[in-house]
This record gives sequence, C-alpha cells and structure tokens, in this order.
Amino acid sequence: LMDHPGVVGCRVDARLIGALAAEQKAGEGPWTRNDRLVAVAVPSRLYDEVRSLDGLPARLLDEVEAFFVHYTRLNGKEFRI
Repeated sequence: LMDHPGVVGCRVDARLIGALAAEQKAGEGPWTRNDRLVAVAVPSRLYDEVRSLDGLPARLLDEVEAFFVHYTRLNGKEFRI
C-alpha cells in the first residue's frame, strides 16, 4: 500500500503487515494455496501507524480482495480468500 502510484519495475522499501490466506484454481483443477502478502510502503504518511491488517479499514480489505478475485478471473482462474 502506497500514498501514490508507482511505475512498473520501481523498487519500494516496504514493511510487511500481514498475509491474506488464499487459494486459486484453473478450470476443473484442484485448489492451490496462493497467499497474498500485504505491505506498506516506507515511508507512507497514510499508513505510517499501520502495523497489521487489523489496522486497515474493513472496506480497504474488501477492495483488495475484490481486486485479486477480478484479476485472477481475467487470467481464467478462480480465487478465494
């Protein structure tokens, strides 16, 4: 999570705040564990005090989950948290 958008290929120092336990599958294949790590850019004014996923608004976590579900669907796979 960052205050401003980054460009593809840029390096950002970050602080890990948690992981979303997730699974995905392609077609009729088996579900495979595919967790997503969540980190905060250092320094970040918006997320400076956040030290865990509990410190984020529930709506933001819902948006992150929706992003991964949609992104994975575009690649022909299913995704669930």
